[in-house]
Amino acid sequence: MRAFYFCLLNGFRGSAAMRYLLSERADHMTARNVLGAGFLISAALLLGACNRAQPPDDKVITGEIQAKLYQDAALRKRDISIIAQNGFVVLSGQVNSEDERAAAERLATATSGVKQVLNQLVVVGPPPVAKPTGQKPPPPEKPKSR
Repeated sequence: MRAFYFCLLNGFRGSAAMRYLLSERADHMTARNVLGAGFLISAALLLGACNRAQPPDDKVITGEIQAKLYQDAALRKRDISIIAQNGFVVLSGQVNSEDERAAAERLATATSGVKQVLNQLVVVGPPPVAKPTGQKPPPPEKPKSR
């Protein structure tokens, strides 16, 4: 058990921890103890107890969010700016609906490494639809007299 705590406290660095486990104590260990030590090492490696993984880089987070936004047919056409810093993401730009705004935030939040999303997207509405040519505009209404 002491070897397991050694691994946790010092970080599993392969040879150093293994040398400790296989040092002079290994001569006195019974087969059961050797299996137990092997199980503990395997469990530590599988569960990542000794793994000191780094969080994703800000550029990686930005790239993943951009890829997700590009996969959405509506959001692909929008000009959305993404700024990531230490896991905090700021979305800015313009979208046509509240649904698009919520979808962009949802996609950003679901990205690994994102801690918080500040959604500064502005809903501007869809662009005006041009009327087909050949139709007359409706006549102006006359003011009602009292």
